[in-house]
Amino acid sequence: MADLYLNRNTITVQKIKMVLFAVIGGFGICFWLLMGIVSMMMRPDDGTDRSVYIAMGFVFFFFAILGVLMVLSAVRTQKRIRKATAYAFVFARDNDGIVTPEELTAGTGSDPQAVFREIEDLIVHKLLINCVMQYSPSPVVMLTVRDQNVVRTMNAYQPVAATCYNCGGQVGIIPGQTVLCPYCNSPITLR
Repeated sequence: MADLYLNRNTITVQKIKMVLFAVIGGFGICFWLLMGIVSMMMRPDDGTDRSVYIAMGFVFFFFAILGVLMVLSAVRTQKRIRKATAYAFVFARDNDGIVTPEELTAGTGSDPQAVFREIEDLIVHKLLINCVMQYSPSPVVMLTVRDQNVVRTMNAYQPVAATCYNCGGQVGIIPGQTVLCPYCNSPITLR
């Protein structure tokens, strides 16, 4: 049931990217560091200036830093995939289609705002699907699909696109509730 909330295609692509970044970055770190050390230690026999070799060494060290960044990106991707899987299991155990901060942080002692930021990040990166963030009146995660054959129709909680009267910005809002426009901070109410 957790597969209802995980985007398996995106996760597969992210895992392939993660492995490639880790392997290429790891080999890159070793190769470019070695090249940098060798080039800085070279002593020209023909009387040319040694500073050229030192400059080449610094260029190689720069490439080694790029390898480190690739490995760090792979680690960050792995953490995102792990978090998405954990939240998908929480969503699968939910009974009413509305996941509250208390349900998400039960037993972990985590900050609910930090958890919602993580979930929002996972939705933006398309690792979590079939769920929507709702911030007003209180933050919750709305699950839009409850099983593989039935699309949950949550009439009272279904977000609708609304236009801000002040700036014209588009906002998702539940009918009958008031939210602040994220662009100009004006109140928007949809009846």
